Amino acid sequence: MKNLQNRVITLGEHFWDFLCIINSRFIKPHNMKNNIRIKLEYIRHDVINLRIYVKNAYYHFLKVLRSILGTLKRSSEHFIYMLKNEKIKVIIQEFFAFFKLKFHIHRIEVYRFFRVLLVIFSLFGCIYVINYIRNIEWALQIKVNGETLGYVQNEFSFWGAEQTARKRIVLLEDETNMNVVPEFTICAINSGELTDERELADNIIAIWSNKIAKASGVYIAGNFYGATTESSKLKGALVRIKKERAKDIKNKGQVIFQNSVEVQDGMYPISSIYDFDEKILPILYSSERVKSQYIITEEDTIEKVAAKFNMTTQEFIKLNQKKNQFTLGDIVDVFVEKPLLDIKVVRTIKEQEEVPFESIKIESTNYPYGTSFYKQRGKNGLAEVTYNVTYIQDKEVSRSAVSNKIIKEPINEYVVIGKRRNNYFYDYSLTDDTLDNANFIWPVESNKGYISCYFSGSNRHRGIDICAEAGTGILASDSGIVVSAGWEGTYGKSVVIQHDNGLFTRYAHNSEIFVRVGQRVKQGEVISAMGRTGYATGNHLHFEILKNGIQVNPLPHIS
Repeated sequence: MKNLQNRVITLGEHFWDFLCIINSRFIKPHNMKNNIRIKLEYIRHDVINLRIYVKNAYYHFLKVLRSILGTLKRSSEHFIYMLKNEKIKVIIQEFFAFFKLKFHIHRIEVYRFFRVLLVIFSLFGCIYVINYIRNIEWALQIKVNGETLGYVQNEFSFWGAEQTARKRIVLLEDETNMNVVPEFTICAINSGELTDERELADNIIAIWSNKIAKASGVYIAGNFYGATTESSKLKGALVRIKKERAKDIKNKGQVIFQNSVEVQDGMYPISSIYDFDEKILPILYSSERVKSQYIITEEDTIEKVAAKFNMTTQEFIKLNQKKNQFTLGDIVDVFVEKPLLDIKVVRTIKEQEEVPFESIKIESTNYPYGTSFYKQRGKNGLAEVTYNVTYIQDKEVSRSAVSNKIIKEPINEYVVIGKRRNNYFYDYSLTDDTLDNANFIWPVESNKGYISCYFSGSNRHRGIDICAEAGTGILASDSGIVVSAGWEGTYGKSVVIQHDNGLFTRYAHNSEIFVRVGQRVKQGEVISAMGRTGYATGNHLHFEILKNGIQVNPLPHIS
């Protein structure tokens, strides 16, 4: 029992500390939240331990209760038995004597029963208090000059409401009253008692001015222009202005104001509330001066341009960085009158546009380095694009895509890029004497063929083309070792021979190749057959001589 008392006392101490914290005004909000969280954690542990102890006491209580009920049952049976013998007085005396005896025997169990009952009521009280604390909301109470303005979650909500209130006011009789020094206090509130920003702004205005009224404020481009109590007239005028200014527009669509226009209902100072017809309506039809540009013509002077746009000469010169001389075609800045509530038209249109295909490069070692060709040609697709197009005075000023529906998928382009490095090299130490002492022969058997295209540096033709019949034998122009034999990009089927003097020769566009890489060939030996493979328009041999990796004109060196 003493253990139970200690547990209840510990729970009560933690709960008391918790109540002291939430009623304190000297703890900062963020520290107070941490302390509240810690104390609630202590209380939760105490309740769990107390629940375990009470559970055990409950089982003991049931045992004692069963014993007492059994005693009462036996006593009642004995009492009824004595009543039947009509010995009332004796029966009552014997009953009380019997009950006193039984109570004396079971007094310890009875004391325990009432103690457990007390603990159960205490436990239910603690649970009720904890559930109440968990269901309430914590907020900051705002007071100004002792008067409660409302309840917010944080200080920023108040500052936002104050800025909203300031925007509603055009002029106050005493602007010194606009300084508000709030006092924040953490408190518990019921759900739904938080004050929203608009209501809090109304309460702030009530402090600034005792004369306030419910009205509708007009905000244009975020600026407050005044309030009126005739809200229906205000909204009707805005609709009418849209219709009047859209009457002559050719591009029909959704008509909206260029400047954002908003009507906000709320509490406004009397000094900010105006008669609709006298003050608000002229504002809606008023104009504002905005900067624009003008191109100087031949007849223009500074005075004429300034007068044309209702400006003084000094104002015009100041606007254009104090320049007082302009020439034909110069662009100058001017002020133009523009309606405060000018309109723009937004139209939704659909257009079909091409979807560009993607070019995908495929690197392959099956083809020599520098070779490239199309494996598949690309083709653009087709899409239906929905745009929101904005017009001002029937001129398109902007458009934004809303949706994009593919009608026909594009076909991607695939380009094969050769990455195979040739297994031969060029000797960059050869001199002109090496080429002069070379002894190359005509590379077509039986001296057949004729030259159809000569060596040229201008059109990048780095060899000579010898035409003959298809299948004509191609000869090794000099003895050497075959270092390349196979397909070589635009050269088609090609053979490259490295000669003993360090020079190289290339034989391109063959129909067949009769040698292999590493094979040694003699001068005049047939190595391939003439053809038109690769980039060729007819049967011919493209013959090159290379010195230090650079093609030279073969003709001076063929004997």
